[in-house]
Amino acid sequence: MPKPKCKVCGAAMMKNGKTKAGTQRWRCGRCGASSVRKIDSAAKALAMFVRWLLGKLAQCELGIPARTFRDKTARFWSLWPILPACDEAHHFVYMDGIWLVRNKAVVLIACTDAHVIGCHLAKSENAKDRACLMQGIAPPDVLVCDGAGGIGKAMRAAWPETRIQRCATTRPKTQAGVDLYAVAKDLMRVEDSTEAAVWMARFQGWCAEYEGFLRERSETDRHKYRHERLGKARRALVELCSLGRGAGVA
Repeated sequence: MPKPKCKVCGAAMMKNGKTKAGTQRWRCGRCGASSVRKIDSAAKALAMFVRWLLGKLAQCELGIPARTFRDKTARFWSLWPILPACDEAHHFVYMDGIWLVRNKAVVLIACTDAHVIGCHLAKSENAKDRACLMQGIAPPDVLVCDGAGGIGKAMRAAWPETRIQRCATTRPKTQAGVDLYAVAKDLMRVEDSTEAAVWMARFQGWCAEYEGFLRERSETDRHKYRHERLGKARRALVELCSLGRGAGVA
């Protein structure tokens, strides 16, 4: 290992005994400055953290005690990767959120068929945070999303010319979900105001029939609705009707 350079004058340093802790002390023969060499293992710890984060091994399978791993990598949880602005125009962009830490935070993600082009950490899926994500991405021709979380307001602010393709699952787990999906699919067949009025009456009938069902609270968290995703789907259809826009439901 080469001799360290003096941080004061840049000259090569010489060994000068050791500290009480046993660390080698170095002294500059030119200016007399004294120092000890510190080994920075942050890069190695970060590489280990990334390998674990993106890999399949559990912390106890890394060759060191799990507690030691957590102690060495605890500082890296505060790091947040910032993706560069995406100025490339895409035909389709997909947007969704992944909830973390028992639904205390959500990562809003925008991606194409090939890769992720943007992400934003937020406390909830709201119009303000969705707009923050959109502002760093060139407006696409079509946005594919679930239509919830203030997406319409965010679109009007950031991507006013982009069309929305709303998606719904084809295998709902409840009868309410099955009925709503059937109502949503029929919306694509509406061609005039008369058919629109008939569809609206059917949708309002669904809302009235399942109003009590949608108000059920979670057994573990009384502040949350039990059928939150179904409620979001209903609000998305309400917003779609009020805007009179959209490319349909897939």
